[in-house]
Amino acid sequence: MRFSGEVLQSLPRYTNNPCVTGFIIGQAILAWISLRGLNITPELKQPMGVTLFQDEFPSFDTTKNNPVLYIPKVFNFRNIDGIIVRIAPKPKMKRGKQKLFMFPFQITLAPDKHSDSRPKFFSEWETWTESLRGFDVVPKFIWISPKAAKTTKHAKSGQCPAHVERYVPIKRVSAEIWNWYDEGKRSQRIAYE
Repeated sequence: MRFSGEVLQSLPRYTNNPCVTGFIIGQAILAWISLRGLNITPELKQPMGVTLFQDEFPSFDTTKNNPVLYIPKVFNFRNIDGIIVRIAPKPKMKRGKQKLFMFPFQITLAPDKHSDSRPKFFSEWETWTESLRGFDVVPKFIWISPKAAKTTKHAKSGQCPAHVERYVPIKRVSAEIWNWYDEGKRSQRIAYE
C-alpha cells in the first residue's frame, strides 16, 4: 500500500492547522508501521499484526513470534500513540527469563512543546507490565517527530525501570510521509511570502 493517496495529498492544504496535520501524520505513521514496520531494529522492520485496545491497558498476547502493534481505540490516548511488543526467541540455556521488548511511542510534530509522555508512561509501569511478570521486559520509549535522531539512556529511578529514550525522525519511518509533510510546509511558506 502506498500513502500517496488523497489523505496525504491533502497535507499541503492543512499544514497551517497543526491539529489536522498532526492527526493525518499520526494516522499515516500508524498505518505505515503496521504495513512496513518501524525502521529502528532489523526485528521491527517488518509488517506487524495490529491489536486495537479499548481498555486502560491492552491485554498483551505473549504467544506471537512476530512484533505486534497495539493501538488504543481512544483518540489522543494518554502518553502514547501506540506500543510495539516483540518477544525474543527463548534462550537456548534455560537460565533467566525470556526477553520481551516493549516500544511505547509518541508521534508529535512539536516535540519541544509536547508534554513529557515518557515519565508519565513510566509512572504506570507496574500496571503496564502486570501480566508480563514471566518475562524480562526491556522498555525503549520512542518519539517519532521531525527532530533529529537522538538516544538517551535513563537509569532506574523509583518505579521507573532503566530504559532507552529514542528520537526517530519521521523521514526515517517513512520518506514518503515526510515528503508530503515537507511539501506542505514549503507550500505554506511560499503562500505567505
